[in-house]
Amino acid sequence: MLTFILWHLIKKYRAKKTQVPAWEQALQKLTAVKNKTLLSPEHCELFYVEITNIIKEYLQGRYQYDVHHKTDQELITFLRSKKFDTLLVDEVEAVLSGALVVKFAHEQVIKDQLEQDFNKTVAVIKRTIPTQKQPS
Repeated sequence: MLTFILWHLIKKYRAKKTQVPAWEQALQKLTAVKNKTLLSPEHCELFYVEITNIIKEYLQGRYQYDVHHKTDQELITFLRSKKFDTLLVDEVEAVLSGALVVKFAHEQVIKDQLEQDFNKTVAVIKRTIPTQKQPS
């Protein structure tokens, strides 16, 4: 019995130690999106589905916000109600609304919009990475 308890505690400790922070997971997923060549006009719908999911998963992992089931507008309203940084909320909102922009645009505008929204998503995640306090 003691062996089982020790094994369980060691397993739990190792699992905590190997957890990847939410921002690293999000940045890895964004890299995968870029590597899958989703930043092209013919894949724009899939791009926005993936980006939206990454944003929601990141917010859930980083801040423990239960947002995965929220619509885009509900997410923005929720972030504003939580007093989330206004600039970041505006950028998230711009990315989420990008799907509407590309729907009626020509190919070059779509490509530019996809790249801008990808870069905004990366920037939002990087700006919300917690800073480590320096020992005094």
